[in-house]
Amino acid sequence: MRPKSALVFVQILLFTALAASKNHCEDDLMVLKKNSFAYSKWQRPMERRLMKVYLFNYTNWERVRDGLDTKFDIEEVGPYVYSQQLERVNVTWEGDLLTYQEHSNFTFLPEASAGAHSDKVFVPNVPLLDVSSNVANSNYFTQVAMRLLLSMVANDTETFLQLTVERFLWGYEDELVKTIKPFLDIKGYNFTNFGLLVTKNGTSSNILTINTGENDINKINTIEKLNGHKALSFWDNPECNSIESSDGSAFPPLSLDKNQTLKVFSSGLCRRLPFKYAKDVEMGDGVKLLRYELARDVFDDPAHNPDNQCYCNIDTGDCPPRGVFNVTHCSTSRFLTEGPAVASFPHFHLGDPALRERFTGLHPDSEQHQSYLDIHPTLGIAVRGKSTLQLNIQVKKLENFGPVQYFPQGLILPVAWIEMSVEELPENLQTLENLNKLLTEKMSWPFSIVAH
Repeated sequence: MRPKSALVFVQILLFTALAASKNHCEDDLMVLKKNSFAYSKWQRPMERRLMKVYLFNYTNWERVRDGLDTKFDIEEVGPYVYSQQLERVNVTWEGDLLTYQEHSNFTFLPEASAGAHSDKVFVPNVPLLDVSSNVANSNYFTQVAMRLLLSMVANDTETFLQLTVERFLWGYEDELVKTIKPFLDIKGYNFTNFGLLVTKNGTSSNILTINTGENDINKINTIEKLNGHKALSFWDNPECNSIESSDGSAFPPLSLDKNQTLKVFSSGLCRRLPFKYAKDVEMGDGVKLLRYELARDVFDDPAHNPDNQCYCNIDTGDCPPRGVFNVTHCSTSRFLTEGPAVASFPHFHLGDPALRERFTGLHPDSEQHQSYLDIHPTLGIAVRGKSTLQLNIQVKKLENFGPVQYFPQGLILPVAWIEMSVEELPENLQTLENLNKLLTEKMSWPFSIVAH
């Protein structure tokens, strides 16, 4: 063999070895194995996670109640900003499956917030509206008993309360909840205090099982089970009940096709959410990412998005208006019992204009209210991201129950909207990116030698 030919042969062998090494290193780095680099960073992520909460302050609700105004004047207050420390706990292994729960600890960041925890706001009396709806939808005997109880404790209760931000978000003692607690206990709802985010702190009740990717890298981080079940039971067909998706933190390499829709499971909505490729973006140090945005028609009614027909009421076939999603039957999303909780984009962005007719002060913003994920194209990690969601409650009036009579039947009241975000490049991803660059540079060496 001639020297030049031998050199080329060695270069080819080196290229093949380095290419194999690169693929092996990436797989080893990403696969979740006990005591591995990937597992340690997965179990306790170190990136900066923020939750921003915006509340709707109903400044003229008494004038609406008294018939002096026809529309509610809403003032958006906030954001009230919290850092989130996430940890995966109660981890068990079974082959290439990993089962766990998520534990969150939220800490208020006053220096980053636009207000104090002591700020007072007029907010919907969610427990009252929730119980009113629950009773209205109950059987005859439950209605009789609950009507009697409500007539004694709630006829003089107002439909809006003035509360501090901290109490409304993280819990306050509500007289109505305390009075009907025996009824709630019978139905299996263990509530002591009501708070919009009272279940956020601590360990989630959901138990997730994911694929580690050890036997098949293209199944990495795919959700296999939720609370021991391979599918949901809330919706009207197998496609809508499917949980086959990612939790949004990482994706199998083959799924990162710009023409393919990514599916992310939302336990708060009890459904998968579709994310579609939007554009290439870049962040610090020249790291190139793929931006996937939440589909604009995700909350559309069946007339505009036929795939959403299965999310309508199974018994009646009734569908919510365009732009809102009914999570009443999703146990992790109930405010209290079985009240009509509905989700939407903030300020009813992309929703039916009729949703905003009864309010002033709602201003949808296509940029601020867009949800997205920025994903590393080879590692499959979601580096940055933002999700926005508005919490609303729909009025279901109980006949002859005084406090709610002035509401139009079916009115959807905005309560708050929340932005969850990860905006800083985590140290562990920078380590992986540097390794990825190093291996890529090494792989180019044989070509450089041959070219010269």
